[in-house]
Amino acid sequence: MVLDDIKVLQDSTYNAYKPKEEKHLIAFFNTGCGHCQDVAAKLGINKNAGQKIDVNCFFVEEEPAIEEFLKNCYGESFKIYQLKDPELFIRLSGFELPSIYLIDRNSSTLKHWTGNVINFSTLDYLLGLDP
Repeated sequence: MVLDDIKVLQDSTYNAYKPKEEKHLIAFFNTGCGHCQDVAAKLGINKNAGQKIDVNCFFVEEEPAIEEFLKNCYGESFKIYQLKDPELFIRLSGFELPSIYLIDRNSSTLKHWTGNVINFSTLDYLLGLDP
């Protein structure tokens, strides 16, 4: 994900998502994806354990499905954004879900994880980051 993509995310959410001047996660999830549910639950538990960086979640599904997904994955503290264009969602996610980007203060990608690769080392790393 590059700065142009961050601008597209901002425009596609009608400025609801705005690039932060601090580290944060951008996560692309599908509510019916088992790996997405697993990774979201890990991030939710991590956030509840004290992770300081925000988790910004992007979905293409409708609000009721998103709310149920987050409830089941401990994601109540996540910031939620809905993208209406499935093709844009797939392009920005990098074609593999879940897709998690760690974005720095300059809206550049520090790290990118796809699939079910978020493990305890990654969670410890995220837990120790300051925004």
